[in-house]
Amino acid sequence: MLDIQAVHDPPERAFGDGGGIVLVAQTGTGCLLGSTALAERGVTAEAVGAIAARDLVEALASGAAVHHW
Repeated sequence: MLDIQAVHDPPERAFGDGGGIVLVAQTGTGCLLGSTALAERGVTAEAVGAIAARDLVEALASGAAVHHW
């Protein structure tokens, strides 16, 4: 299942004009693993998404049930 939730904070709640992405995957045993990436000037949204996706794939491939930090 794929559940996508886009969040756009209104100007009175937002700070600056940056962006980011949060990814969460649920394993077959119910464990939740996540990854994040922040947008930077000059970095495309696709690249930011790829960074978060790479980190999530690494977490899933590790077989660990906890975050690496």
